[in-house]
Amino acid sequence: EWEDFYNYQRPHAALNGQTPYERFREKMKLCV
Repeated sequence: EWEDFYNYQRPHAALNGQTPYERFREKMKLCV
């Protein structure tokens, strides 16, 4: 449960306020 929050809901300062999932999706768009 905490992993879902950490990866999908909690903004990360190191990712400029994005969640890890948002960052992952952004990178996948660039690769396609």
